[in-house]
This record gives sequence, C-alpha cells and structure tokens, in this order.
Amino acid sequence: NPRWIWITPYRVDEERQDENKWFAQLKLKWYNDDLSGIHMHLTSKKEIVVDLRKGFDGGDLLLDDGVHTSLEGHIYIVRQFLTTLSESRRNSVEN
Repeated sequence: NPRWIWITPYRVDEERQDENKWFAQLKLKWYNDDLSGIHMHLTSKKEIVVDLRKGFDGGDLLLDDGVHTSLEGHIYIVRQFLTTLSESRRNSVEN
C-alpha cells in the first residue's frame, strides 16, 4: 500500500536572504513564522513525518542566499529521511 511521507520545511536565514540582491529585486521573501506554521501542521499528521528542524541550524547547511541547501544540507536531509524511514519500519515490525 502506498503511504504518505511528509517532509517539514527547515528554517531559513532571513538576514542572509534579505542581503541577496536577486531576492530583493524580485521581492521574494520566506518567513520563518510561516514555515513554523507549516511545520506544526505537518507534525500533527498521522503519516510518517521527516522533521528537518531537528538539528538543522542553517550555517553550513545553507548556501549564501540563506534559503537553498548546500551539499552538506542535502546530505543532512537524506540522512534525516533515511533515519525516519528506518525508525518507522522498525516500529511497524515491533508492533
């Protein structure tokens, strides 16, 4: 049976994104308050949820624009995804 797997948004670095000339020119802005609302909604779901806020501190995980993930950020996301799936599988086998 197919199952939903939700992935929460990570926090962006609002300061760094404000300094990005392309985002400013296009008037693009991501707000952590909005992302927190999405995070709360997704973590209330009964399906599997990969919570990217756990341990996602920005820093080297984000590119200079403060929004997009770096290679290290992508590696973090994949690790969280695989960890969550393996824990979910282990819990379903134990029950």
